[in-house]
Amino acid sequence: MLRSKPIIGLSTYLEVAKWSSWDTKAAIIQKKYLDTVELADARPILLPPLDSDLAKGANDDEFSEAAREVIEVVDGIVLIGGGDVDSSIYGQEPNPQRYGVSPSRDAWEISLTKACIEMDKPLLGICRGMQIINVALG
Repeated sequence: MLRSKPIIGLSTYLEVAKWSSWDTKAAIIQKKYLDTVELADARPILLPPLDSDLAKGANDDEFSEAAREVIEVVDGIVLIGGGDVDSSIYGQEPNPQRYGVSPSRDAWEISLTKACIEMDKPLLGICRGMQIINVALG
């Protein structure tokens, strides 16, 4: 099936959210990211990280395989902004002023970055997303 518009994957937070009668983990993204992709005449899809509870025991190969499968079906990726990247990934001590560290999100976005580069797909990092790209490239 030929698509009329490119599909752009957007990384997301995985956080507890409350709405209506629900109070549960949810893939969350600021609407402005969705609006911007739509204004660029593309279709946004959300790419949440694996739940950290479910990801326990998942190795880099599993994240890499999942990322490659996702990259095969999208036309590009946007890594959105957010909390700090875990400094232990690049061999530094944790900064006492860090906030919003998410090991599962870090691992997922690093895998997405490497898969984009490997498969020659467009990749845009916004704020934290640029930091993830930097860490992924070493």
